[in-house]
Amino acid sequence: MRNLLYGLLLPFLWGCTSQGNKSQSGFALETSEDVSMLPISVENGINIRVGSPLPEIKASELIDDYKYIPLETNSESFMGQLHNVIFYEDNLYVHDIEGNMICIFDRNGRYLNKVGIQGDGPGQFSTLLQDVIIDPFAKRMMIYDQGLGKILYFSLKGDYLFSRNMHLRINGDFQMISPNQILTYQAKCRHNVHLGEMDSYRIIMLDSLLKVSGYGHLYDDNTNSNYSPPVFPHSNEGVLYNPIFTTDFYSITPKSIDLKYHLDYTNFGNPINPDKVAELDDRKKIIDYLFSTTHTMIKPVETVDFFLFRTYSQSNDNRFYTPVGGIKCIKDLCVKSCA
Repeated sequence: MRNLLYGLLLPFLWGCTSQGNKSQSGFALETSEDVSMLPISVENGINIRVGSPLPEIKASELIDDYKYIPLETNSESFMGQLHNVIFYEDNLYVHDIEGNMICIFDRNGRYLNKVGIQGDGPGQFSTLLQDVIIDPFAKRMMIYDQGLGKILYFSLKGDYLFSRNMHLRINGDFQMISPNQILTYQAKCRHNVHLGEMDSYRIIMLDSLLKVSGYGHLYDDNTNSNYSPPVFPHSNEGVLYNPIFTTDFYSITPKSIDLKYHLDYTNFGNPINPDKVAELDDRKKIIDYLFSTTHTMIKPVETVDFFLFRTYSQSNDNRFYTPVGGIKCIKDLCVKSCA
C-alpha cells in the first residue's frame, strides 16, 4: 500500500533550538513505585549501506497522491515560524514557535481555533513552548512548556483541561508510548543531576503523573553541546528513536530498546563518529565537526512501505534514501532528492 503525502502552502524551517545548558534549580526526584531500566539490543538491526550513484525511481511509485492544503490566514491564524504539523483524525495542529501558539485547522485548511495565550495563569504559556503531541489513548493535546516546567493538557478542540509539573528538563521531544507511559529524551546538557545515575541515560520514561518510571540507553551526547534536534522521527510502525549524533534508529516499546536500522556511510567522506563528538570541549567545535561530516538529517519518515531519510554530505546535502527493494533515488521529489 502506498501513501498519501500532504504538503502545506507555508515555509518550513527544520532545525533545532536550545535554551542553553543551565540547570534548573528546585527539582526533586519523583519516581513511580517500580523504576526499571529498559534493556537495549543491537543484535538484529538492518544495516543499510548508503552509496552513490543510486538507481532512480519516481516519487509516484511511493506516493499515491500529493495534496497542497492552503491554510486559512486571518488575524487569529497568522503565523511566524512553523515547528511541527500534526495530522490527527479530521484536524491539523500547527505549532508556531515564533508566535508561541498552536493553530487548529480542519483537513481542508479552514481555521478552527488556537491555543497560545502568554502568561502564568491556567492554560497560559511562557515564551519557551517546546513541543506539542497528541495523546492517542486519551485523545487530547499535551504541550510541554519548558519555561513553566509543565505539561499542559488540552482537548482536541483546544479547550484547556489541566497541567502537571515536570520534575526534569527534557529536550522538548516526547511521545506517548502507552496509556501510562511517556517517552522523553534528556540530553547531557540538560544537567538533570537530581536523577543520579539515570542522568547518564538519554531515555527517561514517565508515568501519567509525570513521575520517572524507567530509563534506558547509556550514551554520552556531550554536556558541552547545545544541539537539540528532534530524536523521535515520524513512524506509523511504532516509536522510532534516533539518538543525537548517530546514524542508528531504534524501535522502542514499553519493555525494550531495539536497533532497527543502521545507516552505513563508509562510502562517503568523513561519516559522523559519536565518539569524536564526545571528545570535543566546546559547542562551536561540535557544530563545526557536525557540518564537516556525512550524517543523517532530521525529520526522517517511516511507513509500512518505506523508510525515507535525508543525508547531509559535503557534495550534496539533499539526498533521500529508502530501503524498498534496495536503496533507490527518487528523482522527482524536491531537488535531487533520493529515497
